[in-house]
Amino acid sequence: MPLYEIILKFSKDFFDLERIDITKSVSISSLALNTFLSNYYDHKQTPIKIPQYNQYCDIREGYYGGRVEVFSSYVENAHWYDVNSIYPYIMLNDMPTGDIIKLTDNNLDNYYGFCYVTVTVPDHIKYPILPFRYEGLLYYPVGCWSGWYSSELLRYARDIYNVNVIVHYGYKYNRTPDLLKKYVFKYYDLKKKSYDNEGKKLIAKLMLNSLYGRWGLKYISSRTEIVTTKKAKEISLKYQVVENEKLDDNLEYIKYNISPNEPLFHIDEGFYNNIKMKGEKESNHIIRSVGIAAMVTSNALIYMDKFINSKNNICYYTDTDSGFFEKPLDPIYVGSNIGQFKYEGLVKRGYFISFKLYCLVMAEGRTIIKSKGIPSKYLTENEGVLQILNDVLDNI
Repeated sequence: MPLYEIILKFSKDFFDLERIDITKSVSISSLALNTFLSNYYDHKQTPIKIPQYNQYCDIREGYYGGRVEVFSSYVENAHWYDVNSIYPYIMLNDMPTGDIIKLTDNNLDNYYGFCYVTVTVPDHIKYPILPFRYEGLLYYPVGCWSGWYSSELLRYARDIYNVNVIVHYGYKYNRTPDLLKKYVFKYYDLKKKSYDNEGKKLIAKLMLNSLYGRWGLKYISSRTEIVTTKKAKEISLKYQVVENEKLDDNLEYIKYNISPNEPLFHIDEGFYNNIKMKGEKESNHIIRSVGIAAMVTSNALIYMDKFINSKNNICYYTDTDSGFFEKPLDPIYVGSNIGQFKYEGLVKRGYFISFKLYCLVMAEGRTIIKSKGIPSKYLTENEGVLQILNDVLDNI
């Protein structure tokens, strides 16, 4: 089937489903957001407020991705599980809405939102839960440091692991239940019913997983236009150009951020500041709420920690929504429902080199290689990096 026919069919099916014109959205994440705002959102009852720029910068510091860690480099007879739609499942929790109020209250229990804190993590914790960002990577250390975290993650760390938390200040939201519940169940149900249609299943999965992240977009608005060459030059002088392609003698494709070009500051400081203010003002009108995105990933860390730090079942490796464990999980946590674990199989031998770099030799004979940044064709159990690791382990 030609691509245009696929697009037309998707457009018709989606319009029948949601009465939404897909041509008004430039990506699946913007389509997910437009769908939620059009059909599932009550702006009067549960308003989602857009943070001011300084609020955004603070809260984004408390926006951490999924936990990816190697706890054991080589394992045998490990049980591999994945969570069914972990982020959509977490989206069923309470979500932050309403006015974003800055507080200097030192009592953590008075917050539902995000706090700037100093924490002291005891060194007896096997796998500490609080992430620490350093040079673009996340670590989970012990010790003392300061940073931004969600109030939920801080309370969990305090109550479960006796982490000492000193609150300096923070932002408080309204705690709203069921904000995303109807949307999540609609698309999870569609995903389950589309088991024999990979296209519909993929769309439902993308609609589920794209919504929360859309609220966490960077606080820079961008535009994509086809303009004359003269206009393209004017844009290049004023703004930060991301992409620029010449289409013909007088037309150009250009994508640029509504943020001033840095050399402009030295030419005309006043004009530079006017553009900067205009860009920040326009950004205020783009629907984004980093608080929702950060709260979702924060609660996902809490959910996975209960399995990663189990006293009765060693976790060898975790990647956001998956875990490799010494023993099978309790059957109450395993099933096809959203938030339950799906059993992927028994790993006869597992080599975990680094984050998202591993080789699994399954009990039934399959070999699965994940190799972010390295072509998997260069990695086998008997050659290259994995064999080197195996040799090292044999000599320990």
